[in-house]
Amino acid sequence: MILTWDSDPVHPVETAQRLAEVIPGAQLHISTHAEDVTGWAGRTVEFLRRTNGEVTPEL
Repeated sequence: MILTWDSDPVHPVETAQRLAEVIPGAQLHISTHAEDVTGWAGRTVEFLRRTNGEVTPEL
């Protein structure tokens, strides 16, 4: 799960997008307003439920 804020100058969206491309099973969510950030915990819980908290790297 990769969560990013569209106007974060320290962690650019492009970096998050690249991480999502190279991390197997990654899911990217880009927030565009403050209310969206309040949903990050729920998104994370759902992601962990779907994946059983496991990541299977591709070697």
